[in-house]
Amino acid sequence: MQTVSEQMHLDSLDGALGFLEGKLSRARAAPGTAVPACPGWTVADLYGHLGTVHRWISEILELAGTGQRPGPRSDGSRPPDADPFDFFAASAREMFRKLCAADPATPSWTFGPPPRTVRFWLRRQNLEHLIHAEDLAQALRLPAPELSAQMALDGADEVLGMLVPQRIRAGSVPAPSPALAFESAGRRWLIGDGEPVAELSSEPVPLFHGLWGRSRLLESATVAGPVRGFTEFLATDYVP
Repeated sequence: MQTVSEQMHLDSLDGALGFLEGKLSRARAAPGTAVPACPGWTVADLYGHLGTVHRWISEILELAGTGQRPGPRSDGSRPPDADPFDFFAASAREMFRKLCAADPATPSWTFGPPPRTVRFWLRRQNLEHLIHAEDLAQALRLPAPELSAQMALDGADEVLGMLVPQRIRAGSVPAPSPALAFESAGRRWLIGDGEPVAELSSEPVPLFHGLWGRSRLLESATVAGPVRGFTEFLATDYVP
């Protein structure tokens, strides 16, 4: 259940983009710096990846309302000789302007459940950029943009209420057995079938970051019942 308004997502995305833009000079000076949560990635790879995301989202928004679907996104779509930082800078605000101009209710291809509208992309792009802003902050050892509990809770809901169940239904990952329960700020999610034998309780921000592998969730959360199921869950590719 999405609990954050479209405008709140846009305002938050604006801040995340501003953080990434504001650190361009520092990132250019250390392009080979490793991104801790993304093995094999450097800061240059991070910016290059986001540039491909921006162009893909712009294409999706251009097709919104037409019934057409875009081609698949690929990090390989960036020209090999393109500077990743310039590639990012050339696309970030163009995507943001298109998101701001789009009617959230317009039908659009998404990889989420119905109703499939532009609204999905406002949420998805904000949460994606918040995670990658955290990546940059960890790589450059800087304070990350402030993340509210409400926004983090919405991010956790996207993972536990949409992404993980969808991947289980698609057969991309197995359902945990026995089921697992997650709780944060009065919200509860059940992953798997049947009664859970263990429940993890966490504050919203560490839950959001931990589900995306940006923090060690089991070190900050409280687990009632066997911890093994959560250890296995967090070690599996439940998020794309």
